[in-house]
Amino acid sequence: MDKEHLNVYANFLIASSKYAHSTDLQKITQDKYSKDKIYRFLSSGKFCEKNFWLTIKPFLKSIQSNNAYISVDDTIIEKPHTKENEVVSYCYDHTKSKCVKGINLLSMTYKIGDTSLPINYRVIRKEEIPSEADNVKIKKKSALTKNQHFRNMLKVAKTNKIKYRYVLADSWFSSNENFKYIHKDLDKCFVFAVKSNRLFKFPEEDDTHFRKLSSFDFQPETAYAIEFKGLSFPLYLSKQVFKNEDGKEAVLYLVTNDEYLSYDNMVKIYQKRWDIEVYHKSLKQNCSLGKSSVRTVKTILGHIFCSIYAYVLLEKLKLKKKQNQFKLSTSYYLKGLEKTFHLLSFDLKSL
Repeated sequence: MDKEHLNVYANFLIASSKYAHSTDLQKITQDKYSKDKIYRFLSSGKFCEKNFWLTIKPFLKSIQSNNAYISVDDTIIEKPHTKENEVVSYCYDHTKSKCVKGINLLSMTYKIGDTSLPINYRVIRKEEIPSEADNVKIKKKSALTKNQHFRNMLKVAKTNKIKYRYVLADSWFSSNENFKYIHKDLDKCFVFAVKSNRLFKFPEEDDTHFRKLSSFDFQPETAYAIEFKGLSFPLYLSKQVFKNEDGKEAVLYLVTNDEYLSYDNMVKIYQKRWDIEVYHKSLKQNCSLGKSSVRTVKTILGHIFCSIYAYVLLEKLKLKKKQNQFKLSTSYYLKGLEKTFHLLSFDLKSL
């Protein structure tokens, strides 16, 4: 891993307010970092999981705690004008309830105190599946599901001896396989949102009493001991009722395997999952995640690695400056704007 080029390109991604073209980096460095150099760097093929871990390991080891939280979620980097390949394809965006063309990024973050650090990520690759039938459109499918990637990333966290207490995720990852893996294989606690159609029963009931969560009148702000169909250990469920922005009432079901969590603590812990949403927003707004014009699989993977590394640099700077990443990014943008304003004012006076 070329650390010099990594730092230079990451700094450039933070500084870029609109587009992140390597030709601009070449110009502002007086050809020291040419377009060809950056292209060779991004296409080097060294942007792997192992090198990412080695890059963030010192920072993580300095902040980690047994009381930390790991969150997992995915996001779509929209690429409507980029040609389809292994990593650029049509993906279902649940925030828009439709398929969009882009890159599906699965992220794992580590939350302790005010620090949120990416500790792993996966770019979902889709390969073409040939069909023997005539006139059938070739489908593209990932070799592993997101839930399989999720468990693999948790396995890597265990191998790397990362300290934490809870795993947090939304209902898209609340499968029985994930619950079993966290509870039995990792011996960790979790707090997940679950869908209202999950089948449950109370511990004292027999197997004929499984029904949907939505069919029972759970009292809000109360913790219930329940059993999910297909699981051999008890869970503890709470129902949260709130109003959406449109004023309509919504219900959120939360489950945990930690029998000592009260309703208030369960909600408080699950709210920490929101940091991964902020992380994805910062990647896109402050670290030029979707602003590059790279098109090949290798250069796209290289750019994503560097963008996430840029976030890590901003997080370190956040701790030093005691400002969140968005305020930091705005302050640097205003400094550049101020310099441009004064330079333009000086040049216009000579007209």
